[in-house]
Amino acid sequence: MRQDEEDLQFLSALKDLRMGTISAEKNDYLCSLSRELNESLLSVAVHIFFKRIAAQLYNLSVLQTLTGEYVHYEASKEGETSDLKCQADDILLLKPGCRVMLTWNKSSTLKNGSQGNFIGVEGGIPIVSFAGVRTKIHRETWLKRDRNGNVIGSLTQYPLVLAYAITCHKSQGQTLRAAVVHCSQEFVSGLTYVATSRVRSSHHIQLVDFSPDFLLKPPKKY
Repeated sequence: MRQDEEDLQFLSALKDLRMGTISAEKNDYLCSLSRELNESLLSVAVHIFFKRIAAQLYNLSVLQTLTGEYVHYEASKEGETSDLKCQADDILLLKPGCRVMLTWNKSSTLKNGSQGNFIGVEGGIPIVSFAGVRTKIHRETWLKRDRNGNVIGSLTQYPLVLAYAITCHKSQGQTLRAAVVHCSQEFVSGLTYVATSRVRSSHHIQLVDFSPDFLLKPPKKY
């Protein structure tokens, strides 16, 4: 199959995924994308999971394989923090050289979703290289408010997470060089479509355990 024909088939399959239903032909095509990526792409691929815990476990499994000493940062909590919508880990584990992602808008160029590599620590503060630029990352505070807008709790942590794997939600709006999508039952329609559409070409994506039974149709509009 020629490159342009392959791209057209990929785009057509994406349209079907968006609608939550696919033909037998498209199913065979999507299942064929379970083949492994080539080595150069696999080394930079981001793994996408539907649930946060799965992404966290994958990130920790990769971190364990890296050499070097662990760097440990524990979040500081005050008040009521249960169900706090926070994009930081209670316990942040890093190793020099590991891939990380910002979870806070730091500047016009360093935004939520920016990726870099953790270099080390200076004065207790983590240093991250973004596109070769060394940057100190300071703690940020996430607030929990009641229905009246009053602050009832807070969590303070460095706004960094490991970035070998991310959630489908976190991948929205990103264009990735390569991705490995770990398919599972959708709990919101369109998750598989969002994850699969993060790359520009089918040659840059691997679908793991894809099944049409996992798809949900979009809710009807009345």
